[in-house]
Order: sequence, then structure tokens, then C-alpha cells
Amino acid sequence: MTSSLRGLGHDGATHAAGWFDLSDQPVQVTMIVTPDECERMLEYLRQEHVKVFYMKVPVEFGILGADM
Repeated sequence: MTSSLRGLGHDGATHAAGWFDLSDQPVQVTMIVTPDECERMLEYLRQEHVKVFYMKVPVEFGILGADM
């Protein structure tokens, strides 16, 4: 059985990666949200008693260079 991961890049193109069944492996989800959105999401997970490991770090992002 194979699985795939799909995403939309900053260039608007769809990117995909495929692999064999890794259902027993942990899943990593990365989100960029405001501090308020983060706290609301974590509070919701607390209320629902969801057991999850998380890490919060500040981010800065942008694009350098010529138009793509």
C-alpha cells in the first residue's frame, strides 16, 4: 500500500511525495498561525482531551530575489 502527501507551493504548483504505508509512524503537521489562533487551537485540543506533542516557535518568512 502506498500513501502520498500533497501540498501547494508558493509558486502555485502542486507538489506531491509518495511512500509505502507508514501508518504506524508519527505524523508531523506544520502550521503558521497568529499567537491568538494558536492559543484557541490548543485550548480546543485541551477541552477535547487530545493527547498531542506540540512545539511553538516564532517564525519570520518572506521571499527574496527575482520574480519566480
